[in-house]
Amino acid sequence: MLHQVDTGALLHQSALTMGEGFSVNIQKIIPFQNSLLIGAIDGKVYRLSTSSLDYFEVRGYIPSVFYGPSRLKVKVQAFNEQGAKIPLEDKIAVTGDYIDQNHPRYYYVQEEISLPIDLPDSKMYSVDYPNPPFIVTNNFNFIDIQTLSPRISVPLVIENIQSRPIIKKDKAQAGKETELSMNDEAQLKYRPKNSNNDVRFWYSDYGKDDISQVVHGHSCHIIVGIRDALDIPKDYDFIDLQINLPEGVDTGNLTVKINNEPYNYWSLTNRTLIINCLNAFSEQNANNLNVIILKSSE
Repeated sequence: MLHQVDTGALLHQSALTMGEGFSVNIQKIIPFQNSLLIGAIDGKVYRLSTSSLDYFEVRGYIPSVFYGPSRLKVKVQAFNEQGAKIPLEDKIAVTGDYIDQNHPRYYYVQEEISLPIDLPDSKMYSVDYPNPPFIVTNNFNFIDIQTLSPRISVPLVIENIQSRPIIKKDKAQAGKETELSMNDEAQLKYRPKNSNNDVRFWYSDYGKDDISQVVHGHSCHIIVGIRDALDIPKDYDFIDLQINLPEGVDTGNLTVKINNEPYNYWSLTNRTLIINCLNAFSEQNANNLNVIILKSSE
């Protein structure tokens, strides 16, 4: 479900030349990182030549689907022709569909950058499943703004940003198990004790966690239409969320978080993780749960 982004732009730059009207007090020029030349100007370090710099890359992990607004963390890194990273003092400006250019923020090469992922209208944030979701693309551009360097830019296109699919079944039959599911990644199963019930289930963003460690690249959100969360166990025999783990995920080293807190009331059968949500509603004293599964970082 995850893929790594390596978006590069080859650079072909000549050595620095002093054009007409060009005047600067260069205190010193020194060799740096395999003949890359830098200069100290008024106490600040600038790149003057890219004799060994071959390309910039935007690197990060991107889920196959974004469900609603989110944020994506990436880095811009510089490499030489042998593929080795080059630490530069260059600053990067980022432009994009949802970045305020009146208040730009600048980042250093290799500094983490948080990009806003969004849809153009809040009315597109969610749809009632199985209605088709809105699907949009976000575009970004990373610009090397370093003084004395030609402007080099690297584009990044984020596709498949979708509406959150809200799955619900009003007044499910009392005493009968009901299942809510959009695909084979997860199923919410519950059995109401009476017909006056309202359960909703959808996929959402991955929050502040490291996306490379989030199973399926998204969280699961559950809400029960009831005023007092402590009454939920009185109205339901069980509410279980089942997560089907992809191949390659280490089942011996998983972390379940509910509403950003570790949660331990879950079990594992083969490659299916089963979470006891009734206990979570009581423990959180809330009628809505945001569930995220993290895999091992190894």
